[in-house]
Amino acid sequence: MRKIGKDKAGFIKSSITLMSGSIIAQILSVCFSPIMTRLYSEAEIGQYTLVLTAVSMFGAVICLRYDMAIVPEEDESKVFAIIKLSFLLDIILSVLVGFGYSVYCSIKGTIQSLSFAGIVFWTTILLLFTGLGHILLAYNNRNKEYKLMTSVHVIREVGRDVSLSGLGLLHFGTIGLLISQTLSVGLGLTRQSKSLRSKKVHWREIGNQELKEVAIKHKKQPMFSVPASFFNSFSYSVLNIYVSNLYGLQQLAYYSMSFRMLGLPLALISTNMSKVYFERASREYEQTGEFRKTFLMTTGLLGAIAIPMVVILFFLAPFLFGVFFGAPWRASGEYVRILAPMFGIRLVVSALSPTMTIIQKQNWDLYIQILFLLASSATYFLCGGGKGIETFLVLVSVMYSVVYIVYYIYMFLHTRKKV
Repeated sequence: MRKIGKDKAGFIKSSITLMSGSIIAQILSVCFSPIMTRLYSEAEIGQYTLVLTAVSMFGAVICLRYDMAIVPEEDESKVFAIIKLSFLLDIILSVLVGFGYSVYCSIKGTIQSLSFAGIVFWTTILLLFTGLGHILLAYNNRNKEYKLMTSVHVIREVGRDVSLSGLGLLHFGTIGLLISQTLSVGLGLTRQSKSLRSKKVHWREIGNQELKEVAIKHKKQPMFSVPASFFNSFSYSVLNIYVSNLYGLQQLAYYSMSFRMLGLPLALISTNMSKVYFERASREYEQTGEFRKTFLMTTGLLGAIAIPMVVILFFLAPFLFGVFFGAPWRASGEYVRILAPMFGIRLVVSALSPTMTIIQKQNWDLYIQILFLLASSATYFLCGGGKGIETFLVLVSVMYSVVYIVYYIYMFLHTRKKV
């Protein structure tokens, strides 16, 4: 009993350490967001959002999810091979995806403030930094460097917000927004890699044979986790494209702001607790063959946060958005009211998603994510006949909530030993 209490205390302490930096970072983000809506036009924010759509679609899979194998890998010598493999994939795929997405944007003609070469440059560099950040975060998490992870989060947010404001005052437009985002994902990489660079002799000696071995050992990551993660990212990111196609850049700007504000609790709470959950659940699974205790403890902690969050947003979001972002942005608050229940469920389930990697059920994770893709596609086609954006968002909220509930039930059923 004493051991359980000690584990729970340690879990909460690790989560609070990570969240403390996120709290500071997200407070800064909220404070500077009203500045962004006053220094940049809706069209500029809309075009910026379309560029970032490439990162939100492909960023999580740019290393083919091999970075997810860094934490649970039992053989320390193989960790460095996984890191090197992930880095090589990050470089190659960032260039390929950046070029391909730029071709699509040029054909559609939606990002008029950037040339083809400009779109290639910004998407490639953002994807490259994002992938490197994932690799280093996984290594930091494996070594329980929670304070380092926290400080880097703050540094990145400060860099983004300060540069965003300064470039906005200088009327840099969409380019200013992209520069600030690049600084955000690039800052802190040197600090994150400090412990890894001190062991450079290990990963520099990694040859092609070692890379091949870890690629085969963790082949389920690219085979099943990549499609699942991509479909999950795509099912949300493609909504940016759908909103832009159906309702224009102005509505995309309002929608993106509502999505961004709803995403703050995910970045603040769910993402950080997910890292701790993954590490704790992996260890519990190794020692006991099950991890229901960690699963239910995480569910309870997140549920206690999600429920009051949804209630507050439902009643106050339109008023708060109108006050902080300006009267035109009250529309974003209305969109938040519609999407808040789904995001509350998502906050809980997303933090528990590493469950699929722990139990080696990435193939079933893929099937769940396909349901999200079908839900987003169905919503787009149902609203293609001239239905308003409110109807579009209601359908998204309802359909996605149902999928998340199914997802949670499936994970819960697989947290206990098979008899």
